[in-house]
Amino acid sequence: MVKIKIDYNTAYYRAINRNTFIWWVNICVTILLWCFAILQMTGLVADRYFWMVLLFAVLYTISQLIQSAFFTTKIRNRNSPDPQAVWTFDEHGMTVDFSIEGRRCHEEFDFSQVAVMKEYKDYFCMKLKEPQMNIFMKHCIIEGTADELRVLFQKQLGNRFHLK
Repeated sequence: MVKIKIDYNTAYYRAINRNTFIWWVNICVTILLWCFAILQMTGLVADRYFWMVLLFAVLYTISQLIQSAFFTTKIRNRNSPDPQAVWTFDEHGMTVDFSIEGRRCHEEFDFSQVAVMKEYKDYFCMKLKEPQMNIFMKHCIIEGTADELRVLFQKQLGNRFHLK
C-alpha cells in the first residue's frame, strides 16, 4: 500500500507548473520572440515586421505572467486551510480522502477507470477515462515508495502504464 498526501497550496501548483512540457514550451517561445525582437532592433534582420513582433512578444510575455500568477494564486479565503487529499493505492484500487474548509469527501476508484498512467522523473500523471487528470508528486509520498507504486501500476495497468 502506498499513500500520497497532497497539500494543494501555492508551492504544489508551482512544482506542477515547472514539471510540465507546456511550461518549457512557453519559456522557449518567449525567449525566441525576444531574441527575434532584439535582432530586429540591432538591424540584423529586416525590420518590416518589427513592431508586430515586438508587440506580440510583449503581449505574450504579459499573458504568461498573468496566467502564472492566476494559476498559483489561491482564489478563496486566505484564512482557511489549504485543501488536502490523501490518495491510497493498493491491489484493490485507489481511494482519495479530500478535505477543504472543514468538508470531507471519500471516493473509491478501480484501476479499470484509469485510461493511462505515466511516470516522469518527479511525478506520476494519471488520466482517468472520465475527463479528469491527477498529478502525484513523488516527494508527496508519505507511506511506501515510488518504486512500490511503479510496481503496483505495472501489475494493475499493464500496457496503460508508461515510463517517460
